[in-house]
Amino acid sequence: MYLKIFTALFLLSAGLFGFSSYALYTILRIWMFIFSLVSAYSYYKIKQKFHLYIFVFIAILFNPIIKISFNKNSWQVIDIIIGIFLLALALKNYTVSKRAN
Repeated sequence: MYLKIFTALFLLSAGLFGFSSYALYTILRIWMFIFSLVSAYSYYKIKQKFHLYIFVFIAILFNPIIKISFNKNSWQVIDIIIGIFLLALALKNYTVSKRAN
């Protein structure tokens, strides 16, 4: 859960404020690619296909090897949307785990 929150805040800071260097965007791209692949695998293991497909799509979008190019404004919107999605997912997982206990 904390990893989702950290990743969401990383994305939201990129989307809302932007980064001053291209290196931070590269780190964000690599981080999101790895995070999305690990998340997709974890959802594959628990057979949640919807989340699996979402995270595979995010991994393709942030792929650092074969880059998908958008302008800066488009990337900021994408970062904000995915950041909000991750925060909502973390909140959902938190409330579900609280109910289970």
